Amino acid sequence: MTEVRLWEKWTCRCGQAMNDHKAPDPNAYSVYSDELLEDIFNNTDEHDRISYEDISEASFYMWKCPNCGSFMVFGEEDNQKIVSLFL
Repeated sequence: MTEVRLWEKWTCRCGQAMNDHKAPDPNAYSVYSDELLEDIFNNTDEHDRISYEDISEASFYMWKCPNCGSFMVFGEEDNQKIVSLFL
């Protein structure tokens, strides 16, 4: 299972304090590759439901800054320490 709770607090480049303590968080996104999403949809049960275990491992995770709208992406390419900023 992928662990995303490596960062509890961080600061956007605009100075906005961010954290991952709120659940559900309107600024948090789980991003899935097309291949992973297809695998998830192919593993539905007899009632076409998807289990939490199947969707819990996103390709990567990102947060949107509520102040400036930048996206901070965590865990790209199987390295949870990578952080990318997109304006």
